[in-house]
Amino acid sequence: MTRETVLLTATVRPNTGLFVAQADPAVRLLQYRQAISAIRSQLDERVDLVVVETSGEATADLTELLPEKDRALTRVVSFDPTTSEVDRGKGRVEADAIRFAVEGIIRSSGKDTTIHKMTGRLGLENPSQVLRPVLGPVVRVRTTADRSFVDTRLVTGRAQEWLDVILAETTMIDESAGVYLEHAVAAALARSAALKQIRLERFPVRPKITGQSGSTGEFYGAGPGKFKRQLIELFEDRLSRLASHKQV
Repeated sequence: MTRETVLLTATVRPNTGLFVAQADPAVRLLQYRQAISAIRSQLDERVDLVVVETSGEATADLTELLPEKDRALTRVVSFDPTTSEVDRGKGRVEADAIRFAVEGIIRSSGKDTTIHKMTGRLGLENPSQVLRPVLGPVVRVRTTADRSFVDTRLVTGRAQEWLDVILAETTMIDESAGVYLEHAVAAALARSAALKQIRLERFPVRPKITGQSGSTGEFYGAGPGKFKRQLIELFEDRLSRLASHKQV
C-alpha cells in the first residue's frame, strides 16, 4: 500500500514582516488549531498528518482541539528559522521548513511516500476527491497556462520529487525582489517536465480551499465573489476531467 502524508506548514508568530497581512499570533493560532482539527477529522487513520511549525509554538498549543485519538495520529515538528534566510521573506522560510519536514518523513516512511503539502491555516472541503496518492515521478499542482506561477497552497508529489524537483530552486526566493515560492516551484517543475523527469498533472477535481490568506488577508471560499468562483470551479472541474486522460 502506498504511504501517504499530509504536511501542513505553520508559523504562529511570523518570522518576517514581508507581505504578511494577518500577523496577529492569537488569530493565527486559532486558525491553525481549527484547520488541523478539520483536516485530521477528514483523513483516513492510515494517512499521517505532520505539521511543521517555524516560530517555536508548543506542540500541545497547535493540537489542542484534537480528540486524544487524533492527537496520537498527528506529529508536530519544529523548524528553526535561524537556519534560513529570513530577510528573503516567509516563502524562503517555508521552503526550508518543508525540506526539513520531508527529510523526516523519508526517514520514517521512505522516498516513495506521497506528500500532500497544504498551507496549515487553510481548509479543504473536498479532501477525499483531491488527496490521492501518486505512483512514480508525478506532481499534481495548479499552475498558470505558461507555467510561470504555481499555486503552492496545495501540491502533491512523492517525497523524492519534493527534494529533487519541487524544492530544487527555492534558494532563488527573494520576496523583496518579487521572486516568491510560487515562482521558484514553477521554474523547477517546468524544467523537470520539459526534460521528461516528471509528469505534471491536474488534481482530479478543483481543490475547494477555504480560510484566510496570510499574505493578502483574502478569505477563500466565501464573500461577494463566491458565485463567480463557483462558475470558475465548475469550468475547472471539467478541464480536470479532460486533462486526466492526457499529460498537462
